[in-house]
Amino acid sequence: FITSIEIKSQNPINDLTIMQPQKKNITLFFDYFQSIHFEKDPFMVPYYLGKMLGYSVTIIYPVFEGNKNLPSEYRGVKLIPIKVYGNWHTNLFIRYIHIYRYIRKNAKNIDIFMRFFLGPKSIWPTLIYKHYNPNGKVYIKMDINPYSLPSSNETSDNGHTNLRNRLKTKLYQAFIKHTDLISCETTEAYRRITRSSLPQYQWGDKLIIVPNGIDEEAIKRMNLKQQSFNEKENIMITVGRLGTEQKNNEMLLRALEQTNLKDWKIYLIGSIEPEAKPLFDHYLQIHPEWTNKVIFTGPIYDRRLLYNYFNKSKVFILTSRLEGYAIVFAEAKRFSNYIVSTPVGAVYDIIENEKYGKTIPQEDDKALATTLQDIINGKTDINVYDGFDVESLSWEQIVSIIKSKLQ
Repeated sequence: FITSIEIKSQNPINDLTIMQPQKKNITLFFDYFQSIHFEKDPFMVPYYLGKMLGYSVTIIYPVFEGNKNLPSEYRGVKLIPIKVYGNWHTNLFIRYIHIYRYIRKNAKNIDIFMRFFLGPKSIWPTLIYKHYNPNGKVYIKMDINPYSLPSSNETSDNGHTNLRNRLKTKLYQAFIKHTDLISCETTEAYRRITRSSLPQYQWGDKLIIVPNGIDEEAIKRMNLKQQSFNEKENIMITVGRLGTEQKNNEMLLRALEQTNLKDWKIYLIGSIEPEAKPLFDHYLQIHPEWTNKVIFTGPIYDRRLLYNYFNKSKVFILTSRLEGYAIVFAEAKRFSNYIVSTPVGAVYDIIENEKYGKTIPQEDDKALATTLQDIINGKTDINVYDGFDVESLSWEQIVSIIKSKLQ
């Protein structure tokens, strides 16, 4: 849908701009907003939250080379580029001085201030906003990989109690105090966060789980007919940047060497990292039996075309070494794909105790090959979505959790 809108370059503003809202307002400050985010949570959450509350929505963002030509408005959301000083290595206070001034001058016209991620980049704009609008609400979406968090109780800064660490703790405590709602995306992240005993994180009831969702409004515009299981084809897909260390596509290729695909096809959808292309070419050369069965599609930017692959496939495969809440999980579930994945990110929440899929140990290509062969041979029942309500994955349903907490 991004390609269907008229892109007009707009000049970044400085700190003199003051908004003139006609109704209540949600403002998100996002550090590296780009066109790709129009289909991701940095756009979807404030957009749907504004829609449900009847608020106007503004996204402010620092200008850099990759976002100079964004539209001034998209789906009713106002986009405001703001000048920054220096580059990503410049001191935070100097680089974002215009953004901080924008927040200060507009604080009383912002009813909900939203940030992604914890840390100094969120602390300072939050404290500035709350100082000038103590009655406003602050919502922080963590967007966090649960496996980057400690798995059990830990003490603050490994026992160090120097002045710098004490000041850091006080700063984080002030930040949490002035934040009204904080969300993580997965049960595993919530478990690890709440088990941490770091004194700067006194969450109380401010921390909740809010998963990522599906843009049903966009799907309705696509006019896609949901395929029943019997209408689907014997297709498996994987989606992502192929050949990266994170995605570990080599595990899938090793598993396919041990699998008889029979009448099944597998589509690997995504751009191929240049350094990985020789490896993929090698696999295709030594396995001529994969011709017309193991298919690299390249990147698919047309969302409707991508969703057609999900819609006609029966199985979604993910072999990542590391993920937060991969949106492809929700997309696969939305289109009734049986999910086979390594134990990353949101997989346990998505497959619900293996009702909708199965987990495979990391680097265990033999276990993956066995799982795929059992699916192909009909030993595993993958027709598991009877009665599943796709609306439960919609952003509208998911954002209602946030709405109820911030009203």
